[in-house]
Amino acid sequence: MKIKKVIITITVIVMVIMFTRFCFIPFWSEAARQKILRDKQQELAQELGVSINDYRGPDVFPVGYFSETLQPGMTYREVHLLIQEYEMVLACFGREEVYYYFNTDDITAIRFIVLYDTQGNFLKLSGEEPGSGYLIDGMGEIANGECVYGLLGE
Repeated sequence: MKIKKVIITITVIVMVIMFTRFCFIPFWSEAARQKILRDKQQELAQELGVSINDYRGPDVFPVGYFSETLQPGMTYREVHLLIQEYEMVLACFGREEVYYYFNTDDITAIRFIVLYDTQGNFLKLSGEEPGSGYLIDGMGEIANGECVYGLLGE
């Protein structure tokens, strides 16, 4: 009788552990990822000497900051002097730069596109929804044949 109770107790404990692992760990992992992202955003804001809350879309900072800072007509060089501390940048279609902040993964990075005219002058910044497109495959290769690593004009 005691062995049966021990087996039932062990089974219940294992089931609780399995339930906790599969139901709560993903939530904790996402919460931890969000905290790490917010910490990195705060650190970048401090480096830039600004407050995240002063710009639209604080959850996707620095998109709002750069959309307010960059001015139409700026050259490649002027834009590149302002946009710093990114993880990766792709030059696409000869007129676009896709900036990755806080990660190089298409799904978790904060990405935005800087658009230029044919003379290399800044036109506008376009934000992206997380996971809105896949430019980098699972092996780190550029999936889009129109993009290369690096900045335009260099």
